[in-house]
Amino acid sequence: MQNKATSPLILAISFCFVSIHFKISFLYFKKNISEDYTMGRPKKNRICQTTICQSGFKPTGTPLPELPHVAFLNEELEAIRLCDLTGLTQEQAGLEMGVSRGTVQRILTIARKKIASALVNGEALIFK
Repeated sequence: MQNKATSPLILAISFCFVSIHFKISFLYFKKNISEDYTMGRPKKNRICQTTICQSGFKPTGTPLPELPHVAFLNEELEAIRLCDLTGLTQEQAGLEMGVSRGTVQRILTIARKKIASALVNGEALIFK
């Protein structure tokens, strides 16, 4: 009779031990994965030769703190300069910047949307 009474107790203790051991192992595994493994590819360095002479552009007549800001990255300005100002193709601009043509196309699309939004909605372009 005593075996039947201790059996559930032993099962409960062993279950708790296994559960705790599993949680500790999972947390250790998760910690090691997050330290060693990064999701996605690292961002490739872009070669930007543009020097920014101002910190941004804003509509006249409204103080800067009252305007919504649009962050404009240096790589976006460089892509606009190469493709729109100097007339290079996206492939040539990609060679200049050290990235692929597809990356230049994506950067240009984002930059043109930001410029259009700033012009149409009266937002300030702030260079980062």
